[in-house]
Amino acid sequence: MLKRQYRLRDRQSVAKTYRMGKSARVGALSIKYRPNGTDTTRLAVVVSKKVAKSAPTRNRIRRRLFETARRKWPQIAPGFDIIISVFEESVKVTPQEKLDALLDQLLSKARLTS
Repeated sequence: MLKRQYRLRDRQSVAKTYRMGKSARVGALSIKYRPNGTDTTRLAVVVSKKVAKSAPTRNRIRRRLFETARRKWPQIAPGFDIIISVFEESVKVTPQEKLDALLDQLLSKARLTS
């Protein structure tokens, strides 16, 4: 799990990123991002009830994506607020290698890798 300082937690920052951020989409994942004016990149993962009705399923998807992002953290460019949105419940059972590749494609498409 990412450390608390690297997680995007307050509603104002999330709303500002949704409103003013750029976006990219690959497969079942989408990303919204914007520069935050600091040296720290912060990340949020959003899984709506439309994707998975049960909270444990949504949390499992969220944890898997946070862990994938944590392993790729040194490659992610500093100074951004990033929100990853999930659009399919199939992410829950996607093999880890494929999830890694999907996140790599998403970050590359958004030009967030350094």
